[in-house]
Amino acid sequence: MLIPHHVVLPAGSYVIKRLNTVTPVVQILNESETKVYATLLTNLDFVMNPPDKPVFTFQEMPEGPPALKSWYYPGRQTAYEFIMGR
Repeated sequence: MLIPHHVVLPAGSYVIKRLNTVTPVVQILNESETKVYATLLTNLDFVMNPPDKPVFTFQEMPEGPPALKSWYYPGRQTAYEFIMGR
């Protein structure tokens, strides 16, 4: 999986969490939360029918693995869209 800033994460388990409820800043960490892979500013997106569990969407890339496109936070009308740099 590709995340912004062209960081490729191998298959595995990760923790993705909001840093607070006011700003759209998200962190991606390893499963034990001892290593931060990225701290990212995201675009907020409104969701009419929020999911009851986390949902991730991906974007096909011209080369390499798919990129993480968005994260739908369970029970919230806010989704986080990841900004892919060039």
